[in-house]
Amino acid sequence: MKRLKFIVFCFALLAFCLLNYAFHPFHLSVTDMKYNSTEHNVEISTKLFINDLEDALKKKYGKKLDLFLHADDIESKNLLQQYIQQNLYLSIDNKNISFTLLGSEREDNALWIYLETPAVTTPRKINISNTLLFDLFEDQTNIVHFDLNGQRKSKKLNISEGKCEFNF
Repeated sequence: MKRLKFIVFCFALLAFCLLNYAFHPFHLSVTDMKYNSTEHNVEISTKLFINDLEDALKKKYGKKLDLFLHADDIESKNLLQQYIQQNLYLSIDNKNISFTLLGSEREDNALWIYLETPAVTTPRKINISNTLLFDLFEDQTNIVHFDLNGQRKSKKLNISEGKCEFNF
């Protein structure tokens, strides 16, 4: 009887570990923004779990994409750019700033997405709205960092507070 319980316990533990590996138990993104004083622009990188991003794009646009293998395809890039522009906003000194998708890079089960803004003056007041994946997960957390001349400010955003302001 003890042996049967031990086998059932081991099987349950293995199943739990596999499920947690396949379906991560947390929903998190990280967005790093850095003002480049040489180029006078903002360089942006956003890290998202690939399966979550694929689900969000399918829900929003009805397209099933394989971002593990085809993140740099034209269709994938267009949908990524569109989705990010609808969910990530940057305002510098009360002026809305656009950005361009440069590309992406896979890291394990995540995708780093690289963006940049056109030339802007040195920021004093930065407003950021990051609602990436909020349409998919109520427990989504988006961490935002902004670096300016060696000074870093960070904020944790969630569905109840998807915006922040940094003053330098």
